[in-house]
Amino acid sequence: MHALRLVLYGLLFNLHMKFPKAEYTKMQVQKNRIECQVVFTLGLEGVGHHGFAFGSGKHSGFLRNLLRQHVSKNVHKLGISNSMFSQELENDLRALDYSNIFSTYRRKCKRRGFEACYSAPSYSFPNRGGPFLPLNYSFAFKKLKRWDEKNSIHTSYLNSVGHPLHIIRFYETGIKYCDIKFILLHRNLVETVLSHETWDGGLEAHMNVLLLFARHINSQLTQIPKNAWIRINYEDFWEIPKKRRLILKKVLDFLGWKADIEEALKCFSLRVNDRSIDCSKVKSLNEIQINTLNSLKPFADKNKHPGGKILSSFFVDSPKGARYKKMCI
Repeated sequence: MHALRLVLYGLLFNLHMKFPKAEYTKMQVQKNRIECQVVFTLGLEGVGHHGFAFGSGKHSGFLRNLLRQHVSKNVHKLGISNSMFSQELENDLRALDYSNIFSTYRRKCKRRGFEACYSAPSYSFPNRGGPFLPLNYSFAFKKLKRWDEKNSIHTSYLNSVGHPLHIIRFYETGIKYCDIKFILLHRNLVETVLSHETWDGGLEAHMNVLLLFARHINSQLTQIPKNAWIRINYEDFWEIPKKRRLILKKVLDFLGWKADIEEALKCFSLRVNDRSIDCSKVKSLNEIQINTLNSLKPFADKNKHPGGKILSSFFVDSPKGARYKKMCI
């Protein structure tokens, strides 16, 4: 009954809160970009959000390091006298009323005397929790399967309400207040799944949860403008320096930021985990990526990658791939 109420609530919310397709002129978009920008990093659980987006420990995360540089070093060149890098928006993302979230964010920005506000939120898909877990069991996601791809109540909730956010509704509401950009972060399925292989009750169940969310992200991205998002591969950071700079420079151009890529990379650890991996798992998960993720469009479209690359795969692109290719094939 609890799950059914959640789905019904999501459907009723959609009926009462109408979000028309965003219609805006080029001038309005440019105005919004100057006043407010939100860059949201999307990606499956285990793709590397900590290193790329929000950081962990003493590291701030590559993207946020770029943003801090952009705000502190280049803001006067852009003709903006004062600006703010804020995480306030991120703290409110789990609410359903996106219109209120964005309007409040802009209002707080202006009230504090800032002329430009930036936010770089990031959530994994799915996040740790979920609407179908016991409310009094905070670590249930490690033992119980959070989402069942065969359960229509689960999939209906995902499509109507979203988790951890509804990408389409977030974009169509947010673009009225801010410039909205998405970065889809991908990592080979082998290491993505194995990074939390005991979650959701075990490897196969966890893999199926991630594949459900990959299809969900793909479906949502087809319904927002193509120029609102790009994809990068986590393994791009292990490319040769010249190629890596070219890829990341195009990310900066997409965002409209000015920053020193090499300086931002100092906070990104290129250390490779030497934990051993079972060859049978490697081969199985690699094959599943070939037969599932690689066929998702636009998720896997090489034209959405700033370097024109297809989805990274374990044996070809992982810094551990060559070693395991000799061992496992």
